[in-house]
Amino acid sequence: LLDNQQQCQQHRWYLFNDAEVKQFDPSQIANECFGGEITSKGYDQGSDRFLDFQFEKTHSAYMLFYERIDTPSTITTTSN
Repeated sequence: LLDNQQQCQQHRWYLFNDAEVKQFDPSQIANECFGGEITSKGYDQGSDRFLDFQFEKTHSAYMLFYERIDTPSTITTTSN
């Protein structure tokens, strides 16, 4: 989500998930949000060593926001 408040000198992006809302670095959009797999190291007790594990990326939801605008106090109509 892009924070577009007029008092901001710089645009700020936010990450919304089930646990928190925090600032997000937009340079990470392709890395974080385009699906695919991520590799992470984890300890495997069976082999007693660290192994690479692959997981599906989960940041792929969409949110739609509406911005309220002021309605005109008078409505003008034209007739043909």
